[in-house]
Amino acid sequence: MKNSYIKFRCTESEKERIEGMADRSGTSLSEYCRQQCLTGRILANPKLTPTEISYFRELKEHNNALARLTNFIRNKDPQLCVAIAEYLEQSRELYNRFF
Repeated sequence: MKNSYIKFRCTESEKERIEGMADRSGTSLSEYCRQQCLTGRILANPKLTPTEISYFRELKEHNNALARLTNFIRNKDPQLCVAIAEYLEQSRELYNRFF
């Protein structure tokens, strides 16, 4: 249970910058400061706009479709299968950075 307080002073512009960084990381100001002090890094994904969320969902659907195509053509053209697999891996890495 979190029941202790730590206070520190900063300028108004510093406070605005810290609040902006907390907001961009998708965490509260308290959580941002706590994680920054304890670990030196913030383990949070930035907030995504609804447009970005729909983009990544569509990207995932494309990945699934390409995976099905890869399975379908595996016996027909092995090189194409390898190229599609590489693309899928890159797309998965991008998608997993956000979800």
